[in-house]
Amino acid sequence: MNSTPISLSELFRLAGIVPVDPVPDHISVTGITESTAELKAGMVFVAREGTTFNGHDFLSIAAAKGACAAIVNKKPSHTNGLISIRVADTAEALGRLCAGFYGNPSHKLRLIGVTGTDGKSTTAHLVAHILRSGGYQVAITSTVGTEISGKTYPMLNTTPPAPLLQQFLAEAACAGNDYVVVEVSSHAVVQKRLAGCKFCGGVLTNVAADHLELHQSIRNYREAKRRFFREYVAANGNSSGAWQVLNKDDLVGKSLTAINNVRTIQYSVLNSAHLQARRIVAGRNRIDFEMGIQGRVVPVRLTLTGRYNVWNALAAAGAGIACDVSLDSIREGLETFSGVKGRFEYIHCELPFEVVIDYAHTPQAVSQVLRESRQLTSGRLITVFGSPGDRWPGKRSLIGKIIGEHADFAVVTSDNPGFEDPAGIAKAVVRGLQIKPPPEGYEVELDRARAVDIALSAAWPGDMVLLLGKGHEEFQMIKGIHYPFSEREIVLRFSKVEPVFSKAG
Repeated sequence: MNSTPISLSELFRLAGIVPVDPVPDHISVTGITESTAELKAGMVFVAREGTTFNGHDFLSIAAAKGACAAIVNKKPSHTNGLISIRVADTAEALGRLCAGFYGNPSHKLRLIGVTGTDGKSTTAHLVAHILRSGGYQVAITSTVGTEISGKTYPMLNTTPPAPLLQQFLAEAACAGNDYVVVEVSSHAVVQKRLAGCKFCGGVLTNVAADHLELHQSIRNYREAKRRFFREYVAANGNSSGAWQVLNKDDLVGKSLTAINNVRTIQYSVLNSAHLQARRIVAGRNRIDFEMGIQGRVVPVRLTLTGRYNVWNALAAAGAGIACDVSLDSIREGLETFSGVKGRFEYIHCELPFEVVIDYAHTPQAVSQVLRESRQLTSGRLITVFGSPGDRWPGKRSLIGKIIGEHADFAVVTSDNPGFEDPAGIAKAVVRGLQIKPPPEGYEVELDRARAVDIALSAAWPGDMVLLLGKGHEEFQMIKGIHYPFSEREIVLRFSKVEPVFSKAG
């Protein structure tokens, strides 16, 4: 991994960027950043225009902190003596410059991107597990965190910002990995965090409405997903054997088959495809199905919960085929995969009812998880949910309506309210709940720890308590601050107190 200084002119050459202004020869670069909080003397400051802040407004701070140069879209009026170099697009330049600084690590690796609305994390980890079963060394970065050589690190973004992403890829290359699996968000595509990355393949899970606070319309959101395949996968062409694995049961998946110069593998549960699943039997921590693949029928038993994971399994199997993993290794990878933290995860405790944590926070995912949960419990279904702030507000009442249709009792609480009023978010969820309230009603408790306690106290033996939205997260984001918060710890603490169960109460 390169962390030694490099000349700015050499950096531009390695990044493949032709700047508008001439680049001085004498400038030595020790790092690259878009954040003045992370800026140290000798680093290049890239003035990217974000959704909340514009880096061009912080050039004087960059100068005061010792930046060696600033990369800008337009010539600033005042820079306090800081050398500024114009480029066509600072967002694109940020990724390419970071890649160049670390020696273009994606060219030394085979990158696989996994994108979609739901199931990305599970599918990404399934892909990595199948490749490892095939004998490859694999690193991964996802919503759950990054993993290199068995060591895991938490991440704040589904896809890391360009400086962190390129550093991660450099470390993965240095550690001798063959593949890196990257969970790709629509934000990463629109914000060009992937600039400087070369992908050998891409996997699509599904596309349903989400993140419309950024994309403004479902059409734009779908286009962001398509852009990943066009700009980062198919752009490599047949010469590098680029491939894509697409969900034939999804509208966007169908549309991407029109892309040229890329090998396409389709999977489906509902239609005929290269990979098909049939005879699906789902239960607690078990899904049996037959996988039609390369003219063979392969019986598979997943140790996962939720028949929606069959789509994820087929997608990962498709990636295995594209990477020439044997069918035996693909099956082994699927059957030995133990799941992802916070994805329909049963909490092992001594309570006489089931407690499940799941990351579902989109209408489609919440509906799927609730339907599966209803089939897996003979008792009541008690649900805790709070929609995140600073995100598409249109989904809040939709999710409330879905919970009302499936839960016996619900507790509306906060998730990551961000800079929004938690009470206002809860009111939107309640509007949906009131369309068809749960049979036993609902409560609103904005303190999430207390909300979990209310749900656990309401449960009877044989019930299921479903905690939605937080999943693997060990924090709550409130007004820009990450506060430690673990639903798992709350459940385990509750289980140590001897509860009193009374159906009359």
